[in-house]
Parts: sequence; C-alpha cells; structure tokens
Amino acid sequence: MRKIKIYKRIKMSQFIHQPNDKFFKQSMADLRVAREFFATHLPAEILQKADLTTLKLQKNTFIDKAYKGREADVIYTLNLEDTSAYLYVLCEHQSAVDKGIAWRLLVYIVQIIEQHRKQNPREPLPIVYPLVVYSGEKLWDAPLDVIELFGEQQALARELWLRPYQLIDVHRIEDKNLSQHLWSGLIEFVLKYQYVRDFAEYLKILLPWLDKIEQCEGVDLGKNVLHYVVAGIEADDEKIFTEKANEYLTSKLRGESMTLAQLFEKAGFEKGLEQGKTLAQQEKAIIAKKLLADGMPLQKIAQLVDLSPEKISTL
Repeated sequence: MRKIKIYKRIKMSQFIHQPNDKFFKQSMADLRVAREFFATHLPAEILQKADLTTLKLQKNTFIDKAYKGREADVIYTLNLEDTSAYLYVLCEHQSAVDKGIAWRLLVYIVQIIEQHRKQNPREPLPIVYPLVVYSGEKLWDAPLDVIELFGEQQALARELWLRPYQLIDVHRIEDKNLSQHLWSGLIEFVLKYQYVRDFAEYLKILLPWLDKIEQCEGVDLGKNVLHYVVAGIEADDEKIFTEKANEYLTSKLRGESMTLAQLFEKAGFEKGLEQGKTLAQQEKAIIAKKLLADGMPLQKIAQLVDLSPEKISTL
C-alpha cells in the first residue's frame, strides 16, 4: 500500500528567532528610514532644535530580560542645539497592552542618562525623548503619562514630580531649634557635631539629652547614639567620655557607657601589645643583622633570635 505523506504548514517565524525584533531593528538601522521616521513623528518643539543630519544609531539595548522577544528598542544620538541628546524608540509587538510601560520607559531613560553621565562626567545631563511604536490590533489603553500610575495620589505625584529635592543642612540649624525635637533633633545634633572640637562641652549637652531619651523608653536609640559617638572618639577624649558619662547618665545608659569604657581599656591594652610585638621584631632584626655581619651561620641565628631563615635572609 502506498504511504501518503502529510505536510504540516509551518510559519517561517518558527525558523526565524524574534522576527519582529530583527525586522524593526534592521529597518531602523537604515538612517534614511530613521530620519524620515523622526521628521514625521517628533513634536515641532524638538524638530526645531534637532539636527537630524547628526543622527547616529547606538548599539545599546535597555530592554528588561522579562520582555525580550516581546519588544525591541533602538537608540540614537543627535545634536540638539549643540548639545548631545537621545531618541529612544520602543517597538511593542506583543498582543496584550502593557499597562505599566510608562514606568519601564522611565527606567530605560534613567539608564540611558546614567550611562551617558559615566562616559561624560563633565557634561550636563542629556535630553532623552521616548517614542513607542505599537503594532497590535487591540486599542492601546495604557497610560501615556507615568503620573497616572500613581492611582489616587496622581495630583500629589504631579505636584512633587521632579521638584527640587529638600535639603536639611544640620550645620545651619541652631542648637536651640534642634533641642525642641526630642527624637529627630537628637540625631541631627549628633550628626552636626560628629567632628566636634570641644568634646567636654559637647557631652554636657548630649548626655543629659540621652538621659531624657531613656526616661521616654528610648534606651535602644540612646545606645545607638553612644556607640556612634564612641566610634569616632579620639584617644585623648576617652577619659573625658568616661567622666562625663558617670556625671550625667543614669541607669541603663550609664551601664552601656561603662561597657564602652572597658572596650577603651581593652583596645589600649591590645594596641600596647601590638606595639610591643613590633618593637620586639625590630630588636630581633637588629641583633640578627649584627650576627650576620659577624659571619654566624643563618640557621644558628634563626634559633637564637626566633626568626625564620627566610626573614633573616631579607635583612
């Protein structure tokens, strides 16, 4: 009996990996296509300043791994009134509309600016203008403005978006104003005087403040402050710290300060031991060098001064 061969129709896209990606990127790599595309679609305020003859395709891609195969991007540089600028085009060829694309576009834009900043640290930050090309049949209903993704807080988000950040310069806040805020004022006070010169006067204000904090069940915060202060303390101020802590602190925080005082003593003792070891090594080296000069055998010197032959040979 004759066998009948059955042929299954297979789409070419099964043989070509990410055909939409390749088609879009290869087409937009032709600068004739790109220039006409931007001349057609860029807003007038950008076209008036842009020099499309300086358009250059970049090799980078900023697509998140999770969206590989569902979209493609191309990036161009061009001159915008004698400054560098970027045009970022994202091609969406997935069937479902991504409602969060405005956020991802913002992430991509920040990455482009960061890369430019690292490569050109002395230049101003560049303008990056994004465009999205969509080829799906479903009506596009994703927000075009990232502010819409803030839900019920859209109004506040729009008011605060890209507003200059707030600076809190603790060195410009008077101590009397800091003292009016028991908790946050304490932290700002400590930061303000982290490089304090008159350590005793500093402790006269700080330690009673810590005592108030302890009375308000802020022992953990008080301990945190004490450890921070001690971490940057000078050796000459260790005694002052111990004396003032005994004078001003009560209960648990005084106990913490005593523990820190013991650490001072231990650190000083260990430092002295280390210095003694260093001095002993130097003395051994001097003796070994003298014995070498006198012609004593290397092995014999090593036994006498308790240094390795290798160490002695380097002297």
